Amino acid sequence: MSSSRPFRAEFGGWCDYGDDLIRPGDEVRYDDDTLVHTNCPNPVTPTDIRDICPNCWCQHAGEYA
Repeated sequence: MSSSRPFRAEFGGWCDYGDDLIRPGDEVRYDDDTLVHTNCPNPVTPTDIRDICPNCWCQHAGEYA
């Protein structure tokens, strides 16, 4: 994923990561073709989540208990 340098938004829109409104003057950046607030974390995609415990629905560092 490539990210642009942060800049101030001139126009309003929607942040695709936080699903929040972008207002003129907010600090934003482009991640690929997606406009996001600079302080929004990258979204978690289903491919990032693996080895979920069927008992507690957590991701364990080692073997399941």
